[in-house]
Amino acid sequence: MARSPLDTQTGPEESLAAAEAIGSALFDRAGVTTLEEARALPWTAFTQADQDNGIPRQTYRPNVDNYYLTKTYYQNLLDGLPSDVPMMSGATSGDYASLRAALPLWLAQISDQYQPDQYVYTFSRVPDGWDAIGLKSCHGCELPYLFNHPAGQVQNFLLGLVLTPEGEQPEIGDLNGNGVSGSEGDPEDIFLSMQYGTDDMAVSDLTMTLWTNFARTGNPDTDSLHWPTYTNDNDTFLEIGPGTEATVKTGLTENLQ
Repeated sequence: MARSPLDTQTGPEESLAAAEAIGSALFDRAGVTTLEEARALPWTAFTQADQDNGIPRQTYRPNVDNYYLTKTYYQNLLDGLPSDVPMMSGATSGDYASLRAALPLWLAQISDQYQPDQYVYTFSRVPDGWDAIGLKSCHGCELPYLFNHPAGQVQNFLLGLVLTPEGEQPEIGDLNGNGVSGSEGDPEDIFLSMQYGTDDMAVSDLTMTLWTNFARTGNPDTDSLHWPTYTNDNDTFLEIGPGTEATVKTGLTENLQ
């Protein structure tokens, strides 16, 4: 059973100590002892070290640092600090199972106390090539659509985010004939394997419009789409995809199973 994503017991000191221990363990896996040594490594050294050691990405979470964040997230919630602006949150169809299970629990914890409007989404669009091999939208795979940057999916693949339902990285062959396969890290092969097309461009345009309206006005509605606010009572959210449309639905927990 998924744990509630808001820790109601840990205080600031424990939060900082836990984060420092996570950082020290990351340095050990990467074989460095100082920030200077760490900064000299490519980012792939850290992601590869985590992949090689089976470290889940959920390990890395916001923590108290006594500078930018002086209280735990839960205490900030009780104090009302996160409640001064509208909020958008969501998950993708192939997101981490723990994150998908945690989202409804987190919303149940915060929604009765949150004052501004909340907008919740699920994202299920996958380029045709990846859909054909059974892939779902990975953790962060809505962002290349949001920023109209399809090559961002290549980085998602290289980061180890694009996984089969069994949790394995899909096999991508040598599609451009240069002797290096996508599975071996050839970015052109990875990009070609997606078969990113006009439907993806339409979803990108829709996603950009929704997010831009939200950032500008606090309301993501378009001329043709009304995105209802989320409450614990109405349990209403917007699903973007799997085609080119967005659909208003209810029953977030069931949708994320």
